[in-house]
Amino acid sequence: MTCEEDDPVGQVWEVDPFVGISSQQQTVLGGLGGSYESFAYDARDRLNPTFYVTNDISNGGLVKFTPDQIVVETAEDTGDYSNMLTTAGTLKWLKLAPTGGAASATSGTFEWTLNRDDADQNAYEYYKSSEGIDIRDGILYMTTKISKSLFILDLDNLSYIRSSTTSGSFEGQVRCS
Repeated sequence: MTCEEDDPVGQVWEVDPFVGISSQQQTVLGGLGGSYESFAYDARDRLNPTFYVTNDISNGGLVKFTPDQIVVETAEDTGDYSNMLTTAGTLKWLKLAPTGGAASATSGTFEWTLNRDDADQNAYEYYKSSEGIDIRDGILYMTTKISKSLFILDLDNLSYIRSSTTSGSFEGQVRCS
């Protein structure tokens, strides 16, 4: 997977590493375009995988994509996963609800919304310019460069905590500059 940070028309591409750019396919994750930065996926449940992309712009919500169940079942049955990110599915965007409503809050809850405009406004208020992303054991880690924050989202409990990356002292993790 590779992302093109070219707002408003940037895309998320799937590229075969053995064939190269001549095999690239535009994915559903890119939607109508954005400033996409990084990609991660949660495959704890092979029959319900979810894929995520950060949006490196001040009003760009984090994207979540869930392929249609029939696409997943077909991929599992045939062993051909090439259509997983290029066919039908559901796009949703992250919407944070900080405890107390303040952007400086260090915890809160979140939801996934179908309304991209609401999510983009929410990103502007609480998590501008998301950069790196990773997922481990149902926990999504996302950094932002404007507030220099690390967001740790519990995907199962729909809650999060936020800490600063300014000092680079959060247990040896990468510093966001």
